[in-house]
Amino acid sequence: MDATLPRSSGQSDERFSETLDRLRLSAERAEKSLSLKEVVEIFGPKGHALVILFLNLPFCQPIPIPGVSTALGLCMMIISYFMIVNRPPWLPERLARIPIDKKFLIQISSRLEAFMNRFETVIKPRGRAYFQQRSTQITTGLLLCFHAFLLSLPLPIPFSNFFPALALLLLSLGTLEEDGAVMLLGYLAVLACTIFFGALVILPYMTVKAMA
Repeated sequence: MDATLPRSSGQSDERFSETLDRLRLSAERAEKSLSLKEVVEIFGPKGHALVILFLNLPFCQPIPIPGVSTALGLCMMIISYFMIVNRPPWLPERLARIPIDKKFLIQISSRLEAFMNRFETVIKPRGRAYFQQRSTQITTGLLLCFHAFLLSLPLPIPFSNFFPALALLLLSLGTLEEDGAVMLLGYLAVLACTIFFGALVILPYMTVKAMA
């Protein structure tokens, strides 16, 4: 029988919109920027899904961002690992010192807070018992880690960031809100991402073989 967790990793008593409000206020009080470490600390000791969701947001669009995606993809892989082993989020000092401009933090947290305020009436806990299983946490962490790795690949190909980012978005949001419906959409996004990257590998091989 699976071990159960008191709360799934990435969960706390406050909703994501409330955490974003705290982040926005912290950014407004900062002089120029907040370090990535400070952002992680604001999200709290069980903020794995929160951190991944936030770091993933810039990539939810078709145009790849190779340089940034490599660094932030690596950060998300590390955070995913700590989710798998059920430990608080941690980053190496070199990555933890990465500065995030206060204007960017205020802008993105304000927009996302408005978005979540609108959709938190629809996104709600469904199938909470599923998220309280230790096996669910491990499986989700592995999927997040794998898609963060795909996101980190410096591929100048349209949608090469988008498909992993979509899976990361839905899996982390589903985990964060303990919403089984969103989680199911996340698994469908995992399937779509697998098909996309599988095609990137198979189609060139088939083309070369056809020309031979």
